[in-house]
Amino acid sequence: MSVFKGNEAELVGRERGADRSLVAACANGFGKRTVLFVIAVAALAVTAVGGCAEAPWPQLKSIAWSPDSKHLLSGGYDGEVRVRDVATGKSTIVHRSRTPFINTVQWSPDGQRLLAVTDQTVELLDTHGNEIVVIVPSPPLQHEAFPVFEFPIQIAFSPMGERLALAGWGDGRVLIVDARSGRIEFVFKDIPGQVSSISWAPNGKQLVAGAWDQTVRILDVEAAKEASRMEVALSSGWVEVKVSPDGKRLAWHGHLTDTWLRDIEKGSERRIAVQGGTQSVAWSPDGKGIAVLGLETLLLWNVEAGVEEKSIPVRRVEEVLWSPDGQYVAAFSMSERASIWNVRTGTHRTLPTAVSLAFSPDMRFIASGEEVQSFSRF
Repeated sequence: MSVFKGNEAELVGRERGADRSLVAACANGFGKRTVLFVIAVAALAVTAVGGCAEAPWPQLKSIAWSPDSKHLLSGGYDGEVRVRDVATGKSTIVHRSRTPFINTVQWSPDGQRLLAVTDQTVELLDTHGNEIVVIVPSPPLQHEAFPVFEFPIQIAFSPMGERLALAGWGDGRVLIVDARSGRIEFVFKDIPGQVSSISWAPNGKQLVAGAWDQTVRILDVEAAKEASRMEVALSSGWVEVKVSPDGKRLAWHGHLTDTWLRDIEKGSERRIAVQGGTQSVAWSPDGKGIAVLGLETLLLWNVEAGVEEKSIPVRRVEEVLWSPDGQYVAAFSMSERASIWNVRTGTHRTLPTAVSLAFSPDMRFIASGEEVQSFSRF
């Protein structure tokens, strides 16, 4: 067992031994009825993959597809990490977190690693649920402007899945971790403000970080140094930043601010104003379009032409995502029905309230954390 303490982090690594896989059973306690469904988009079918009994609040918090679209990873307030076989519907508990309340689960792009993030730990696992490494943030992730709130750790696999980036400490540290061994490769320490978001460039060699000091920084992971820095002027303290899939542009925004686009090579910038301010953005898979979700409007922009293509009224949704084939945009929240639009035709479909929503990589399925109605590819 190895331990990192103090200003780095507490890191605990150990082997679990034999797999403790069990057939999943939903726990009592938190959660209204949460049924994990997989909807066959092309076949017009709805397949229930797993379910939970009645309880006051949703057990399920986060879902993620395996790269081959054959399995669905899920985690939630019961602290259990489950993998579901989409073909058979069989659900297996592969891991029980050291602490309850799993906020996020991820499946690495290479299919070799699972990730469970709780309020207190970051747990990197193999696909059988064995721990590769556990990172315990130290000190707690809090910002001086909001001392009563703990801000979630920012975490992202590199595009090929070989590395893991972690940030969110009050002193601005960004950790680069070898996802295969769990070893910390490097710690960026020169960001004076707490990092509020991170996003990998598609080549996996650069990491972009948005911070509370109103900067967006491009970190050269290979050279272990800061490559460039941009000052941003947002009314919100934190900065959410995302790199386009083609690596040509950055998009950033704060809490209910305008969204800014920057051409990395040319240095030119464009502002997108949305009614009520930005809640969430999502790049199209080809990097030529961006969806900007405001409080009452969803804007679809053609970034190459610099024009707005669609303005869609929305109500009480908080997150937006673009389908892997680029044909659909979805918006969802815990309080309202999820909506999906065909980007080309504008045709609209709805699903029941979605705690979490995810298209499968092969576009045969969409997974929702709530009951759904059958629908066809449209």
